Amino acid sequence: MARTDLRTPRLYVPAPLAEGAELALKPQQTNYLVSVMRLGADARVLLFNGRDGEFAATLAASSRKGALLRVGAQTRPQESPPDVDYLFAPLKHARLDYMAQKAIEMEEAAQADRHKAHASLARQPGAPEGQCDRSLRAMRRDLDAGNRSP
Repeated sequence: MARTDLRTPRLYVPAPLAEGAELALKPQQTNYLVSVMRLGADARVLLFNGRDGEFAATLAASSRKGALLRVGAQTRPQESPPDVDYLFAPLKHARLDYMAQKAIEMEEAAQADRHKAHASLARQPGAPEGQCDRSLRAMRRDLDAGNRSP
């Protein structure tokens, strides 16, 4: 695993990144690097755009109104986001509905529910007969069918 440089400022740029390219910065980005971070000529900056990975760059020319960055070598490739597994142990019916709603909102690829040996979802006190069973069956049917609408 590559070591992460935590001391060098990182800057998001929407433009495509490639080694040897030169990027003109927007006034807000220039203000951040020159005035806020107080970087001068030849200062090192890490650039990323969420598609091409992270690249080292140097501040080639800077003034209060604009700056130019020279893109260097790639320091890290773009990583794909990890798959998320949503695990929960439903103990109360009201919380189970809320958890199912949030899982569907997050559009989980895989959802696994863990039941403790002593947990019983057949009928909660005060709930109509079979309501929990119907809710669980409907939730599982929707998830199996790929119905992700809230």
